[in-house]
Amino acid sequence: MTIDDIVNNDVKSLLDEAIIELENIVNIIEIFGATSRPAPYMNKYAVIKACGSIERAFKIIISDFLQSHTNNDSLKSFININIRESSKNPSYDNIMSTLKDVDIELKNNFKFQINTLDDKELVLDSLKSLVQDRNNLAHGGSPTVTAHQVVNYFKNAVIVIVILNQVCS
Repeated sequence: MTIDDIVNNDVKSLLDEAIIELENIVNIIEIFGATSRPAPYMNKYAVIKACGSIERAFKIIISDFLQSHTNNDSLKSFININIRESSKNPSYDNIMSTLKDVDIELKNNFKFQINTLDDKELVLDSLKSLVQDRNNLAHGGSPTVTAHQVVNYFKNAVIVIVILNQVCS
């Protein structure tokens, strides 16, 4: 499963742009060297870019799904404020919780699809690593992850977004 499997064009564009930027960061670090002065900052930025893109993607998919099922402007505003514009880490538990609040069948279908993955642990561990590294950075820590690792985590975490998109389509 790849970004190309995503039906939501806004999400597809968001994730396509993110992977290009992340790969450019890896290339810049390779040019300057992993021990160069800018490298730690580039690695930190990669964490923020990757996790933030996954977060935006999950909120866009769920918000778009809900908004497509209503014509009520007040409800659409509620969805924007409480999902699309909320501050919510894209952890597996948060995605599951949001889906449960929307529709238990969506949550169950999403969970089933995740559980059928051959590399389920790798995918979920990658998502968890992105969230933990971003939280570590946001709270004054200094994650030791490299941009190259972030790219791998991102590509694996995209599988969660692909499945979410399929379930909400």
